[in-house]
Amino acid sequence: EKMKFDLNQSVKIKDGTLVGQDFSCARWKDDGTIDEKVKTLKSWGFETADFLKISNPSLELVSKNFKEIENKRDNLDFEIDGVVFKYNLALDRDSAGVTEHHPKWQIALKFESKGKTTKLIGITWQVGRTSVLTPVAELEPVEVAGAVISRATMHNADFLIDLDAQPGDYVYVERSGEVIPKIISVTTKNTTGSVKLPEKCPSCGSDTIRSGVNLLCTGDKCRDKDIQQIGHWISITGIDGLGGKSLEKLYDTGKVNHYSDLFALQEKELVDLLGKNGEKIYASIEGTRELPFPLFLAGLGIESLGKTMGKKLASHFKDLEELKNASIATLTSLEGISIITAQYIKNGITNESLYEDLFKNGLKIVYEEAREVSEDALKVYITGKVEGHSKDDLIKLVENKGMVWSSSISRNLDFLVAGKNAGQSKLEKAEQLGIKTINWEEFKSKYLG
Repeated sequence: EKMKFDLNQSVKIKDGTLVGQDFSCARWKDDGTIDEKVKTLKSWGFETADFLKISNPSLELVSKNFKEIENKRDNLDFEIDGVVFKYNLALDRDSAGVTEHHPKWQIALKFESKGKTTKLIGITWQVGRTSVLTPVAELEPVEVAGAVISRATMHNADFLIDLDAQPGDYVYVERSGEVIPKIISVTTKNTTGSVKLPEKCPSCGSDTIRSGVNLLCTGDKCRDKDIQQIGHWISITGIDGLGGKSLEKLYDTGKVNHYSDLFALQEKELVDLLGKNGEKIYASIEGTRELPFPLFLAGLGIESLGKTMGKKLASHFKDLEELKNASIATLTSLEGISIITAQYIKNGITNESLYEDLFKNGLKIVYEEAREVSEDALKVYITGKVEGHSKDDLIKLVENKGMVWSSSISRNLDFLVAGKNAGQSKLEKAEQLGIKTINWEEFKSKYLG
């Protein structure tokens, strides 16, 4: 599988050999110990999770370490639902052996679940702005981690089929990150037969097709998809007062079929349809007629092109025309843009139907002059939480001081800034690469004051 390293070297693993510049002699050892493999991965530039070694393990010692990790789980940079204990030595693993079902040299111990079981009443399908149909579970209300849950996403068509859940079955529900409800498994199967996917779009009646793990609507004109696309533009560009019900009214009366139609609306027709609130909505729409380039790009709804990517592209291309003419190679040369993402951007930005009517209706893109960054500007990465500041706040603080905000930890970083609950793996990676680490207060005092 192709990967990208901090050294900007594209490499491949083939038959156990890591192929690429300076890696041609590297070998993956199938003997030795697990911690030797971890050290090898670190030397190749991979991030690895923390692990601990237990000498002379006993049930009491394993239980003690399991409990300690469970107590620390909320401070990790990623979610975990348990701990895997393994034999470290290859000889021990070989001696323990495997069954047809699982290796006998490792065991996964799960944390106590915070979920509940409830009845699946029905499954509805929502059509998104990219034509993807998402199954949503309608549940018998159940309290999970302090919230009453009656609906939960089922992600995509493949997930639903693999889960084999149908109305009438009982399912186990958890809250991912203690916030987003999700279905984990079927606990009681009361139905027979296989899961049926809708052959027609529930919104427009067009045929549906499978695409990878997803089910797609093939309709060119689809009410739910169109409303989602318009809603996305409204959200990104900051138009106030135009919520779901009002937007549905505008769409169903034929006044707004595309986000570009927002700029053809007259104040009187908005007031006639939506009442006094129409005045505020009109003023808010008018306030976005001159739109910063990054927001314009993010509002188009192109796959993988959100606010962060819009800002990245706007900082590298002087205008829309230059971006349209950019090659895939040019796009992938930018940090954080893969070939797939570049293809999404290229296909989307060259589809002028996404924005040509915006210009006809009077929208103007505001291009900011590229920020001058000196070659010796400090490159900074901040990990952990900084109280009172969002990520956008931190980026502005760093860039306004003439420094460069880095999106990853790499060798060209000048220093790592550690906020509250900074990730241990990131701190270790910085140490391994010889990057200086300072805490937030020190950084604030020395470089932002």
